[in-house]
Amino acid sequence: AEKLGATWAAAGDCLPGTTSGESSLELVECAALIAWPGSGHQVAHADFLRVEDEEDEEPDDMPPRLVTFIYLQDTPSLDHGPTAFLLGTANEYAHLLNEFEEDALVEEFAPARLAAVDAGHAVIYDASVLHFGSANVVPGNERVVLYVSFARAGA
Repeated sequence: AEKLGATWAAAGDCLPGTTSGESSLELVECAALIAWPGSGHQVAHADFLRVEDEEDEEPDDMPPRLVTFIYLQDTPSLDHGPTAFLLGTANEYAHLLNEFEEDALVEEFAPARLAAVDAGHAVIYDASVLHFGSANVVPGNERVVLYVSFARAGA
């Protein structure tokens, strides 16, 4: 927990509005995701959009945040349904491509990086990074991921 705490504090600098040394974080989500055997491939998405929309009357319910996936089963291969991340996509440009020009998004940001990890490993990412769960095609593989999210205190 101490190692993760230091990692979360350092990673908090990527959240909008923070400056180095100012990243006091608080827990805002705690849940689990289950990908049952036969679960299909998710579409690429961000859990927090970095798109300015002045006409949006319903802003996101959740603030910008760091998400930590803690894998409860080994996820050694693509067949096991690991989460895939498109690096460099935590920005408005990539989010607009994802919404309107998926082919251009894939061409510019592929290949996705797979979180093929052992049970007990954690992956920490900015909620605005585009990502997707890949298909879980391994019989008897109920892939469970515990996740917690942290936002700037008071956000």
